[in-house]
Amino acid sequence: MTAKAPHNGLLFEWLFERRHPGPVGTVGIDHPEPSRLRPIGLLFVAYFVNPKPDPSNVGWAGGLIDHPFRWSDDQNRMLLALNVVLLPGRLAVAGVRDVVRLAEQRLEIRRGRQKKVVWVRRK
Repeated sequence: MTAKAPHNGLLFEWLFERRHPGPVGTVGIDHPEPSRLRPIGLLFVAYFVNPKPDPSNVGWAGGLIDHPFRWSDDQNRMLLALNVVLLPGRLAVAGVRDVVRLAEQRLEIRRGRQKKVVWVRRK
């Protein structure tokens, strides 16, 4: 097999963006809200890893077209794609967390040990 030559865009990015690189987003390790549940399994990775791309530097036409003179827009588009991939797991884990908390609150209300409940539906 022969090795492929890098495309021209990569050469332009390497030559011209070294002096004035564009802004690059970050990956933050956090979660939406403190939880008492222990993270187990790969689904929980999405709950804690939160990529934050810089939307001002994702290429031309909102990220549809690669900026030929910047490599940092490639990193931001990669962070955006990672965010899209992790979003379903993040929503699933947050949903399970909320159901567990709601069940705990209802058990405490039935036992008479009511915590700071803002609103409770009564029949």
